[in-house]
Amino acid sequence: MKNVIWVCLILSVLAAFGYFLMGAGIIHAANLTLDDAPPGFTWIAGAFYVIAGLLLLLKKRWIHTAFAVINVLVVAVFIFMWAGRTDVLFSTPGLMTKIPQILLEIGLIYWLVKSKPSAKTVPAK
Repeated sequence: MKNVIWVCLILSVLAAFGYFLMGAGIIHAANLTLDDAPPGFTWIAGAFYVIAGLLLLLKKRWIHTAFAVINVLVVAVFIFMWAGRTDVLFSTPGLMTKIPQILLEIGLIYWLVKSKPSAKTVPAK
């Protein structure tokens, strides 16, 4: 299970890297500019993915669960927001952030299903 955590951390950092590249203005989704997003959004999103990825190393079940829920919401909102704009969905930034995020979600769910809850969370008989 240790390898799953490390793969999830790497995927989280890859997603963050995509957000940082958008924040620096190096890559753009179709004809969108940073003027279309709240100020600092990409930097905050990138920082979130780096910090959340590092928190995975603590191997706390609640952290993995929270990260899985937040991550699936991020992906779902992106897909629903841009469903009519395939130029945004399949742009370099879209793919550069969403592919690692989807793989990260799979890894988090796998870890949550396969890992055993700690003795503290198992109800007493």
